[in-house]
Amino acid sequence: MGKNYLIFMLSVLSLISSCTKDKLDSFQSENGIVGKWIWVKSEGGICYHTETPEESGIERIFLFKESDTVEKYENNKLIHKTDYFFSKERSILYHDTLEFLTINYKYQISNPDSIVTIPTRYIIRKITDTLLLEEDIFDGYKHTYKREQE
Repeated sequence: MGKNYLIFMLSVLSLISSCTKDKLDSFQSENGIVGKWIWVKSEGGICYHTETPEESGIERIFLFKESDTVEKYENNKLIHKTDYFFSKERSILYHDTLEFLTINYKYQISNPDSIVTIPTRYIIRKITDTLLLEEDIFDGYKHTYKREQE
């Protein structure tokens, strides 16, 4: 009985050590999302519209911080300061498990104490010197940002 117990315990330990938690290591690296991102273009929508800073007159910047905080600026004015997180989830569009960035946009309703949070999920297509995000909704937009080099 002692030998069987030992074999059983070694098997259990082997199983436990072989299991890995599903991490999002690609976002935690040096080339992760932390930093300043300058909007280049957005494209998509029902009629497939393309918008750029030159066409819209709007300069957008995302400033992602290590504290899971993001600041969104438009024409050098702070529009949102909120939190973000990464996850692996099933995509509504592709019915596959993909890596997501979720930004919890907060909006104030008529009363200063009334704040509504609207989470927006983006499929992460690329994070290098270019950030490619795709809205996980039908007729959504794909957004392209360039990392600001220090």
